[in-house]
This record gives sequence, structure tokens and C-alpha cells, in this order.
Amino acid sequence: MATPSFLDAYSIRARIAPVLIAALPLGLAFAAWLPVANQLNAVPASALVAIALVTLLAQVGRNAGKKKEPDLYRRWGGAPTTYFLSYARSPLPAEVLQRIHERLRAIGPEKQLPLSAKEELGDPAAADRMYVSVTAWLREQMRDKTAFSLVAEENANYGFCRNLWALKPAGVLASCLGSATCTVRLAQSLIETSNINPYVALYCLLSVILLVMWLLRVTPAWVRSAGDAYAERLLASVDRLQAP
Repeated sequence: MATPSFLDAYSIRARIAPVLIAALPLGLAFAAWLPVANQLNAVPASALVAIALVTLLAQVGRNAGKKKEPDLYRRWGGAPTTYFLSYARSPLPAEVLQRIHERLRAIGPEKQLPLSAKEELGDPAAADRMYVSVTAWLREQMRDKTAFSLVAEENANYGFCRNLWALKPAGVLASCLGSATCTVRLAQSLIETSNINPYVALYCLLSVILLVMWLLRVTPAWVRSAGDAYAERLLASVDRLQAP
């Protein structure tokens, strides 16, 4: 039986997981105000509700990332695969890039890829359009996740990082609300019982950790690192494709 598209490995990791991470502090805040006996069951119960909404979560995660992706490309000077193929901008060694271009001209639909850096500089916009076109073709050739498992892995990792960054404003807000709410609940518990509720303390700590992660870790540079890894893996797999 085929796995629904919204439950495949890519969707779970790249689309659903970022939304759940962004929303987690709100679930922790809700759990903090439940009776102690119910707190252990609160987060799993919330997870079951989330599972019922996986289709919506997947779409939210995808839309957020796709909507903000052009902003990343403007910061980077193009999509990772585009500048990896560029003679002027590629971080790949010159001999490796030349071999990839030769292979693409041999097997790909775009036979007019620039032959040199000089030719590329003659019409950079046209060269970039060629690189975008050949990248789209490569993605189609490597959709077999079994044959190209490393490409699929890097693609999912990039999708996760991109979508998480796109949700950063929501994640920061949720973490602030979760941290504040749990702190208030922790103070109330301490005043009323003279004891620290360990579950609420844990929820508070997790919310603060998530806030720090959003502020310091989830950045365009972090996403670019994942995008570069995907581009490098995609192009490294060109040799495995067969000529038509």
C-alpha cells in the first residue's frame, strides 16, 4: 500500500516537523497549567491532535518556505545549484566544475551550457537561466529516492532548514509566550506550595532553549549551508546518470 504523500519521509521531516517545532512551546504552555496528574499526558495528547492535522501542517510548512525562498536567493546571489554551476561563483574546484559541465552537455537537454567563464560573463542572465533549467532536469532524473538516497537526504535537510527559517517569526513569538506562561505558572506553584513543579520547570527550560535556538541558530547562513550541501550532492551524482 502506497504511503500518502503528506506522510512520506520528506514531508514529515521538511514540512511537518518545522511547524511542530514552532508550535511546541504553545503546547508546553498549555500543559503547564493542567493539574499535575494530567501533565505527563498533555504533550502526547497534543501530538495526537497534531497528527490529525498533518495535511494542513505539511501545506503550511511548504508554503512558508516557498514563499520566503526567493528572499534567500537574493541574499545568496541565486539558488545554490545555480551558483555551484557558475564558473564565476562556484566553490567547486575548476577541474571538477569543468567535468560536471562536460557531463551535463553529454547527457542533458541543455547542450548550450557556457563553455568557459568568459562565455558565461558575456551573458550572465542567460547562463543562469540555463543552470536553472538543467537543475530542474536533474531533479526529475533523481527522483528515485532509493537509487539517489543521499540526494534525497540532503534535499530533505535543506527543506527542513528552509521551512524552519521561514517560520522563525512564529517560532520566536511562540517561544516567548511559552517561556513567559511557564514562568508565571512556575512562580504561582512556588508561592502556593513552596515547591517547584518539575514538569513545569522542564517546560519552561525547553521553551527557553527553543527561543535561543530560533534566535542564534536559525539563520540564512544556516539554511545556505544546507542548500550548498544539497547542491554539491546533486551535482556529484551527475556521473551516475546514463546518457540518452
